Amino acid sequence: MSVATGTIYWACIQHVNAMSGKYELDLSLTKDEAKAFKDEGIEVKKDSPKEGQPDKGLFVKMKSNYPAKVVDSSKSPIDGKTVGNGSKVKVVWNPYDWNFKGKKGTSAGFTVVQILDLVEYNVGSLDELDDDTATLNDELGLSDE
Repeated sequence: MSVATGTIYWACIQHVNAMSGKYELDLSLTKDEAKAFKDEGIEVKKDSPKEGQPDKGLFVKMKSNYPAKVVDSSKSPIDGKTVGNGSKVKVVWNPYDWNFKGKKGTSAGFTVVQILDLVEYNVGSLDELDDDTATLNDELGLSDE
């Protein structure tokens, strides 16, 4: 087991990602952290973000078949569903080999995520939707007046 420090994106650490069917996260890394993953044979990607998306820089995609234990900086348990893009974390990870449909490789799994600086995940509110709906109705001439 190893520990990496970085910035987390697209955290599905206590709920399964609907597209992959696994728990997963993207971990943005420094060059030194990236080297540790490369030394284990794990692919480190360079982000090319679309407009409006965060730039993860160098990052690894980590996956697990099990939910992570998620703790705060004092190691007290917290709800992983509150972890938003840009949170600073430490991740306990391990390399694992895989073989799928004739392809082979090494990937990174994770078991524990410690939140060092939480950026809280926010899905918005119904109030925002109501404001947007009213504005859209006005623009389309659908207001009640």
